[in-house]
Amino acid sequence: MPPVTAFDVSIDLDLRGLRTLKALLTKACSHAAAATLPSAKSPNDSASLAFHVQSCTNLAVSGLGLLTGTPQEPPEWTTEGVTLEQLISLVDKTIAQLEGGATKPADLLDGVEDRELQVTYGNGQTAAWGGREYVLGYGIPNFMFHLCMAFSALRSQGVDAGKMDFLGPFMGLEEYIEDMVGEPADEPADEPPDDDAEKKQWRGDCALVLSSRP
Repeated sequence: MPPVTAFDVSIDLDLRGLRTLKALLTKACSHAAAATLPSAKSPNDSASLAFHVQSCTNLAVSGLGLLTGTPQEPPEWTTEGVTLEQLISLVDKTIAQLEGGATKPADLLDGVEDRELQVTYGNGQTAAWGGREYVLGYGIPNFMFHLCMAFSALRSQGVDAGKMDFLGPFMGLEEYIEDMVGEPADEPADEPPDDDAEKKQWRGDCALVLSSRP
């Protein structure tokens, strides 16, 4: 197995999370109250689904700029009268921006763990972070928080989204809902096989095992 890189635990993780977010929003479009979902909130949460989606996209784009040393502007955004389709479009634009800004993942972030990054928070204040501390202590935890809150907001409104709706895109299983039926013949191995076809089956078996657990 190749070593885990700074790209893997930062930009690539953001991309996986954004694909999960898109899958959740797409599923929400078939909900009876789809028109009101962008303003929906989880219990005891003062922020809306739209806010959490925007936070995910902004954090992903700002993280790309910080880690690559190339400032990035997030896609234009409005919170007024936004629809699920517009939220999906925002996520799509952000995915494209991350993919376009990370064309050399193998060496893109070489040495980033030793750099000092100037981070601007939502309130306009700034602070210096080491590259490693930023990724592990702020960038990814913050992104994951807003992704989980978006998931929670949808669930609280009755959207039929479960564990594999969240994990599937992270595992590269965007079509897992249609493809995965039945039970794996055996407990999947701890490591994926080298053959691409066998690797897809291994991922499917892992997904089935995970989906059967609480």
